[in-house]
Amino acid sequence: MSEASKWAESRNRRVSNVKKRPAQGRRRRIQIRLANRPSIIRRGLTADRTRDLPERDARPSGRLYTTDEPGHGAAATGHPLDRRRVGCVGSGFGLSRADRDSAPGMCRAMLNVSAILGRPAETGLLRIALACGLAALPVTVSAKDQSKPWKVSGKLLGEPDPKHPAEAERSEKARDVSGIACATDTGFPRICLVADDESQGAQVAILRDGSLVAGRFIRLIDATRNGKPLELDAEGVAYADGAFYVIGSHGRPRREHGQDAEGDARAEATRHLFRIRLDPNAVDPETGQLRAEPEITGTAALARIIADIPALAPFHDRALEEGGVTIEGVAVRAGRLHAGLRGPVLADGGAAVVSVPLAGLFDGKPAAGTLATVALGPDSRGQKRGVRDLVAVPDGFLILAGPMHDPEGGAVAAGDYTVFAWDGTGALRKRLDLPGYPDREKPEALLPLDERSDGQRVLVFFDGPKEGAPRALMLPR
Repeated sequence: MSEASKWAESRNRRVSNVKKRPAQGRRRRIQIRLANRPSIIRRGLTADRTRDLPERDARPSGRLYTTDEPGHGAAATGHPLDRRRVGCVGSGFGLSRADRDSAPGMCRAMLNVSAILGRPAETGLLRIALACGLAALPVTVSAKDQSKPWKVSGKLLGEPDPKHPAEAERSEKARDVSGIACATDTGFPRICLVADDESQGAQVAILRDGSLVAGRFIRLIDATRNGKPLELDAEGVAYADGAFYVIGSHGRPRREHGQDAEGDARAEATRHLFRIRLDPNAVDPETGQLRAEPEITGTAALARIIADIPALAPFHDRALEEGGVTIEGVAVRAGRLHAGLRGPVLADGGAAVVSVPLAGLFDGKPAAGTLATVALGPDSRGQKRGVRDLVAVPDGFLILAGPMHDPEGGAVAAGDYTVFAWDGTGALRKRLDLPGYPDREKPEALLPLDERSDGQRVLVFFDGPKEGAPRALMLPR
């Protein structure tokens, strides 16, 4: 008998003290504390496209448990392991193929994790699967673990103090995070820029896997009306070719009798696009503070370009409630800026995406906008959906689709928001319907994190909760 098999039998004799929740006719759920750090188990990876590890002999370093039917399995009965479902958990499983063949119950069956207690880590299920030689590892992860917001250190800034608008540190904590982009799309930490639509600028942030550090605030406008600061209403952030781009909504507030001058001033404040260049060497990777000032270039040319597009001209300078032009997403690729519109949704049911050469926006060269439409379908109430965020990815774009008009009562139903993949021309593919969310909590910004064996991990920020309450989601392939 191999060393690993002897160890497994010895282990079976000592598992009777494992805590179990008795159940008749139900699968036992066994909580296991892991000595290692299996954070990626919670991420739901599978190993259906893996290959065997190099052959080597080593004593298993994890723990053994079963999740079989009541009354079965080593943890339930103390019987030797056999062909029942058994999980091999932990890192460092270096069983040779001979060892795996001699202990089929140990490293051949499916792993079904009901509860995992342990520290987060960078090691994960894929490594475990390779070591155990498993073909597939369906994982059950609690909704609580999936929806846990990432930690934000420092203070993401939102609405400025009306009495001291120039003093960023006096601003309210952000509650309307509306855009984020990072200078790199792989690995951590990343230098990012975050926008809140009630602020007058954007904020440097350092993104780590599981947390965010709020850094330097970069003021982009200082407009006021009757002594009160006006919102940039920044609704999207993009990054390309060494520069960040922050875009205002280009919208207009609801018209009120006798308030035209106020509305004009507020609308003007939103009709800006900014290009921001940061020297990466001037960004403190721990705090997000800057050692040198950023290079900022602004333009107001996009509003005119959109107004000149025949299909959108009737909606220029109208409030969102009237179907007016309102930008909520921005992406840059191949020298063109793409603005995703929440409204209007056109007569054919298509949401609008306008693309413009960057040279026509920042270099004063003549430029015309190109209009594309995407059929995002209705929300759960049958109402039109527009673009709520737009992100460039290697094979096209990700679109966060959501209601053009927020539902009465504010609560978001399952399927109201959907993530689509779009090739930039016509093909549209649904990636994920988002679940429902409580009142005053709307998905607003999307950030790709990494590719995994079972999909693409993204980070979603919300309008409503403090500092966006960012949560990671997996987009299936």
